[in-house]
Amino acid sequence: MQTPELTISDVIQDESKDLKNTYNITLQNADDCDEHLTRLGNCQYYTESEYISLLQQKKVSDSTSLTLLSLNIANVLSKLSSLKRFVNSLSTTSSKPSVICITETHLTKSRNQGYLQSGLRNLLPGYTFHHADRISKKGGGVGVFVSEEIANCVTVECNGFFVEEKFEGITLTLPDFPFQSGKKTLVILTVYRQPGDANVREFHSILESWLEQYDQRSNEIIITGDMNLDLLRHEIHTGTSDYLDLLVSHNLLPAITIPTRIKHRSATLIDHIFSRNQHSLAGVLVSELSGSHGYTDHYPTFCVIDKIQTVSSSKQNFTKKYFTKAGHEQRQNALKQENWDEIYNETDANRIFKLFQDKYCKIYNECLTTKVFANTRSRQPKQPWITTEILKKMRKRDRIAKLGHRREDYRQLRNEIVKDCRQAEKRFWKMKIENSFNDIKEQWKILKQVMGQVNDKTGLPETFNNNGQLITDKNINANCMNSYYANVGIATNQSVGTSTNKAGYTA
Repeated sequence: MQTPELTISDVIQDESKDLKNTYNITLQNADDCDEHLTRLGNCQYYTESEYISLLQQKKVSDSTSLTLLSLNIANVLSKLSSLKRFVNSLSTTSSKPSVICITETHLTKSRNQGYLQSGLRNLLPGYTFHHADRISKKGGGVGVFVSEEIANCVTVECNGFFVEEKFEGITLTLPDFPFQSGKKTLVILTVYRQPGDANVREFHSILESWLEQYDQRSNEIIITGDMNLDLLRHEIHTGTSDYLDLLVSHNLLPAITIPTRIKHRSATLIDHIFSRNQHSLAGVLVSELSGSHGYTDHYPTFCVIDKIQTVSSSKQNFTKKYFTKAGHEQRQNALKQENWDEIYNETDANRIFKLFQDKYCKIYNECLTTKVFANTRSRQPKQPWITTEILKKMRKRDRIAKLGHRREDYRQLRNEIVKDCRQAEKRFWKMKIENSFNDIKEQWKILKQVMGQVNDKTGLPETFNNNGQLITDKNINANCMNSYYANVGIATNQSVGTSTNKAGYTA
């Protein structure tokens, strides 16, 4: 009999699968130990719907918090459409992931499925993409999507901290971040380490060098990525123990304490977020993008970093009037008891209508219940091809995502949603192109939107080579180009010569 696979329910019930139950922090000061253990927090699994509800409950918004999302995507270009849907499902009208750290991008320096660098930079709508790629080997690579709200404020660099397979890192720096403890520079390191023990010592050495450079008094540090070091095995694996001790010695503790990769009979905590006591929320996301039957077998992780609380603007509330059961009964009784003699005695039809309307509306409004509601629109404006039926299926998918006995139902529904989304998107773009049949300019605009291309002129050269002469003057360059295209036909004819093939000629 085949042993059943582990489910999230199995992991939740197993106390040994939570780092905060098994990790004993050893420090010189016992009080510090208690403080560190408290800071490990309460990390949980969340479906996409539960994540949105959590943001609403904790009143998380872009103005009060920075949300960081981290995931091993295992080829960003092949999973791009799924990533777009995933980010959209985690976004509300007031909050969306500010920084998305990804590992195993599988990008290269030369070929990226036809994408130019400008196309890669705008890969995800609303974000600027920075990435560091392998040169000599396939796979690996790291990247960071930065939301357009903060994209102009950050700097992204590798600074020698990218060694293929051993320590593939990219560093994001955000100055003057308004932490609740005061303004500091926020430094986020995203790392991917190839599995295996052969490179652990060098990984540890490079990480130590990175901390020496960036762990300064004026900085706050977050380290995230796929380290392929299972924190749940820190007691029996020397490399993991040394790694954990190094980060704890820099006052960095794991925000994620539960398994991030559940496959077959194993549950490992290999995707990490380490930070100081600055995050208010952290957890693991259960999504169609992830899990043993998803597009990547790693679950995404997240943390929310609080900013200084500012005085919020007036709440976006709305008033709603409606009938309760008691209100209906009250209206019926009031209409029965109302004196209608004045209407019966009137002979002018217009006057009768006016009297009846005034009496009825007065009773109607008096029996209504008035209530003020907070604006709880949970979703960002959805993609135009996402229909109401697809949204219903998504909500149902989230409800059964963590039910172990309904794994097959979840898998089928997830695949059905993906199929529906792809078909709906195809129909949407096909209709857009057909509706612009006589407008070539509009058609090209639509095709560029589909391919994720933008009119980015920042990478155009400023110097042109004209027959060996480098020219920087724009007017001279324009005249040279005009002269070339005006004479290219004549020059081509001269170089080819006269054709010997005439009409009716056969060899």
